[in-house]
Amino acid sequence: MSIYFGCTACGKCCRGGPALSLDECLEHADRFVIGLNWRLQSLRLSADFTEKQVQQIKAHQEEIGFHTVRSGSFFAFVQVFPMVVDYASMHPTKPVCPMLDADTGRCSIYEVRPLMCRSVPFDPIVPPAVQRINVLQFGKAVGCASEIPGEGKALVFDGEQIVDNEYASAYARKLDVIKSDIPMLNRMVSFLSPHERVVGPSLDELHSASERNGWIETEIGRAHV
Repeated sequence: MSIYFGCTACGKCCRGGPALSLDECLEHADRFVIGLNWRLQSLRLSADFTEKQVQQIKAHQEEIGFHTVRSGSFFAFVQVFPMVVDYASMHPTKPVCPMLDADTGRCSIYEVRPLMCRSVPFDPIVPPAVQRINVLQFGKAVGCASEIPGEGKALVFDGEQIVDNEYASAYARKLDVIKSDIPMLNRMVSFLSPHERVVGPSLDELHSASERNGWIETEIGRAHV
């Protein structure tokens, strides 16, 4: 199945800051307030996620270095990454990435934007074979990706592959960076979590929520760095 995508510069995918690599934390230290974020995501087998796809996601997450939990139809994994802090909660009057120009609605650091931004609409923590589901959910929310060709939209995904060279390169580079950063990030979380952990739902509660909704995400810790 093919997917077409075209950025409209609407800024809808910039509602909050991006996840960064450790090198990007240094590169953008004068632009962003950066925190170390660790969160738990869960999903269940459904019409969207088949057993094969869940296994692909699990293998991909473990290859990256994330911790995973699987119990029957329930699957969860812990993500760890540096991230620009949540401007929507810290600055309610400006719930967007601080680098989004308020007058033009465009990125003010576009030429040096982080790899995560360059990867949009693809998510490097999701394996290529499952990107179709992820991108269509993104497109439904934002309106710039669909299975139907349209003006300003280019073919970016076909079958189980990212076919646009620019997006494929950004996806691969971001994935490599995540893999190289994870050992250090996991050590940082091990050191910080006894002091910075926040109260979150139990695995049983996550199981129930994922049975109802199919996919949930909850923050389980944050520390400013």
